[in-house]
Amino acid sequence: MELAKRYGSPTLELACGTGRISLMLAQAEYEITGIELSPEMLVIARERQ
Repeated sequence: MELAKRYGSPTLELACGTGRISLMLAQAEYEITGIELSPEMLVIARERQ
């Protein structure tokens, strides 16, 4: 979160996993894009939306 505050939007999160950090940033109104290769992790991330 500190780096997002420092550098602002847009933000790219590589290997975003379950989307925990991406969701937190999105809720704080940052423009965020997460990239994840694991289909299992993407399922969980999509459920968190």
